[in-house]
Amino acid sequence: MDKVWDERNRIAHASNSNPPDILSVANSILVTYFEMKNKLLPDMQELPDGWFKAYFDVAMTEEESWAAALLLNHEGNLIGARTRKLSTKFLLEQEALALELAIELAYDVPKSNMSTGTQ
Repeated sequence: MDKVWDERNRIAHASNSNPPDILSVANSILVTYFEMKNKLLPDMQELPDGWFKAYFDVAMTEEESWAAALLLNHEGNLIGARTRKLSTKFLLEQEALALELAIELAYDVPKSNMSTGTQ
């Protein structure tokens, strides 16, 4: 997740335009994810067909904080991503809101995308 935020921030702060689409940024780094996954998590078990994995995190500055969530299907394909600006400054509440964002994303992704990885 940190790589997604780093890439998003690099692009967003390089110009005065709107922040990039988080799904595009996440897709652009999936190759790195798959290369690093086995190095960092060698004992990670494959998910059963039809299952998905959600990642979520919070990034904050002195001025603002954001939550992000990524959803991958059982094949490891990115099937959804979402960000949300947070209004609270309390860390535990921010983490809970990031989890809520991931759950909302899981409910919103069409069931057909769970196995195909398309959006």
